[in-house]
Amino acid sequence: MTRSRMLTFGFRLFFGFAIAFWGAAFLAALGGNLVNTDQGPMDSVLGPLSVGWKGGVGNHVAFSVLLTASAASGLIGGMLIAFRDADAEAQAQVLRSESLPLTRAPFGVSFAPLAIALLGVAVLVGLAAGSPLVYVAGIGIIGAAFVWLVRAWSNRATGDDATNSEIYHRFMDPLRLPVVSLILIGFVVVGLSRILLAAPSAAAAVVIFSVVGGLFFLAAIGLSARPQIPRNVQTLVVVAGALIILGLAIAGLAIGEREFKDYSQEGAVAPMSSEVYPA
Repeated sequence: MTRSRMLTFGFRLFFGFAIAFWGAAFLAALGGNLVNTDQGPMDSVLGPLSVGWKGGVGNHVAFSVLLTASAASGLIGGMLIAFRDADAEAQAQVLRSESLPLTRAPFGVSFAPLAIALLGVAVLVGLAAGSPLVYVAGIGIIGAAFVWLVRAWSNRATGDDATNSEIYHRFMDPLRLPVVSLILIGFVVVGLSRILLAAPSAAAAVVIFSVVGGLFFLAAIGLSARPQIPRNVQTLVVVAGALIILGLAIAGLAIGEREFKDYSQEGAVAPMSSEVYPA
């Protein structure tokens, strides 16, 4: 069965992932039921098998994550076997053709996957801090995925790489500057706020803000004064700055906010007593 051509390699790989994740979800739910609940062995087994319908599933978060990973792996495996792992011979057989035309491989470097990974970490940081960073990073993930999609489409628009690049820039350049600027501004503002709140004192916060602002100012002057710098180098500088801000924001969350003095009660007037004094 493992050597059969009916089951493609990609299907076998992801179907194995699906089984492994399902087994991990079952064991996690079973262990949680036997340790943390008073239900019997039968309900402890039926719970994960019925996805919580006939019993408990232990730790809901662990069971949900593992079950979702199993379902996602099974879905990918089903798509791979349906398209035969993009096998050219199978596609030619479906199209009743002796051969298929060659496809063009993508050219150039795309930083969209790296941006999506960084923004995914930013989403987790925002969830831990309960900050608007979640929404900013979520919008950024949607934008990066859209750029990745347009890049993949434009690479195969024509047979000429220069024409494909011109099509991509003509479509993306009017959108890239305002959208990316807004995302970067929101990312820097929220991340820097976590750093300033974790500073030990107000004076330290002023120093940090001055240093970070000065570095941003110098980097902007350097990039604008050298327009001949390759685009990849400019992108690398922006990504490095985002990584530094993200790392410092995570460190600020780990340290926690400093204590702020509550001035709301200072100078407050005591409430008037309702006791009536005799004249």
